Amino acid sequence: MSEDAKEGKAPIKEETSEVLAKASEEKTDIQEKPAGDTPLSKEPSDPSPAPEVPKAPQQGLDLEDLEENAEKGTDEDGETEFDIKNAGLDSVIQGQTPEGNIQMVDGTILKPDELTEEDIRNLEKKRDKLNAKAEEHKFRRDRLNDQTKSLIREREGVNNQIRKLVKEANDCKEERNKLNLQVQEAKVLRETLNKSANDLNESLNKLKKERIPKDEGPPISKLKKELRDMEFKQQTSNLSVQAERDLVDKMKKMSEVIKERENKLEANDDVKNAVKDARKARQDAEAQHALVGTLAESAQKQHDHMVELYSKSDELRKELNKIHESLVDTKAKADEEHKMHIALIRQVHDYDKLIFGMRRKLRRVKKVKGDTDVKKQQKEILDKFKKGQKLSTEDLLALQNK
Repeated sequence: MSEDAKEGKAPIKEETSEVLAKASEEKTDIQEKPAGDTPLSKEPSDPSPAPEVPKAPQQGLDLEDLEENAEKGTDEDGETEFDIKNAGLDSVIQGQTPEGNIQMVDGTILKPDELTEEDIRNLEKKRDKLNAKAEEHKFRRDRLNDQTKSLIREREGVNNQIRKLVKEANDCKEERNKLNLQVQEAKVLRETLNKSANDLNESLNKLKKERIPKDEGPPISKLKKELRDMEFKQQTSNLSVQAERDLVDKMKKMSEVIKERENKLEANDDVKNAVKDARKARQDAEAQHALVGTLAESAQKQHDHMVELYSKSDELRKELNKIHESLVDTKAKADEEHKMHIALIRQVHDYDKLIFGMRRKLRRVKKVKGDTDVKKQQKEILDKFKKGQKLSTEDLLALQNK
């Protein structure tokens, strides 16, 4: 068992032995350096160059650095570089300050030389807040869209009612116009029948005068007028019982005289036929007059119903206008909420891109810094070995780290 094994130390690998062997060849006598004097040691004739310590890159997300890397397309590990110049981050990054720092849209400053994980966490918090706000706007937008859909359905329902009422009103209008035309035609026929009845009645009266004997007293028309006057007196005058009885007896006798004289006249064939024609003409005229009244009444009903339906449709149109105004207002609010949601989501996506790029850059910085620290430590160990100092197990393990 080796001494190292006995002492519990890790064995030296071959690659470590090669490093130490190479360092032994370069080892020279080192004398103490008097204070204030130049070194007395003698440089080796063909020294091997010391391991070069690469310069640590600038920590932070520098716009110029990212733009330069964007032109290259990939970083040193073959990964695609974060292209801040072409990434379209104008919603979160306003520009670069004269000092080379990054000016954010919200007014904060990112210092590339001092970029830390805390800065990234702060950006993630901002992103999460923006995402929460975006979700709030999305919720309000969806709720307003639901209201818009409900208003559209309500508007369509009112529109259907209006269309139904207007159609029914137009049907009433058409029917009214038809009836009005029939009324006009019926009136023309009524006038013709009235004229015919009047002519026949005039011929009848003339014939009666010719056929009435001159010694029979007043004409029947005068007797009928006297009878109507007595009937009116009975109905309107305040008569005693006896006076009313005398008037009724007189009216009865007058009616019998009129009937007797008419019967005598109608016994004449010419008069009888004339009376028949006159009565028929008067009945036709009265029937036509009744028809005109019936048609006019039906036309008026259709007109009144039409006006009522149009009035209802006008009231519904007022309601429809209110619904439409609410619909336009709700739609505008929904559109505004959507715009705000989209704007915030864009910022969230830009923050995601920014955070991704910053983490990648910070990861590369840490990797380069770690490699630099390892190489620096290894150089110090080699210098220590060259000076003849004893190496510890930790030193040997550090030399094995690639």
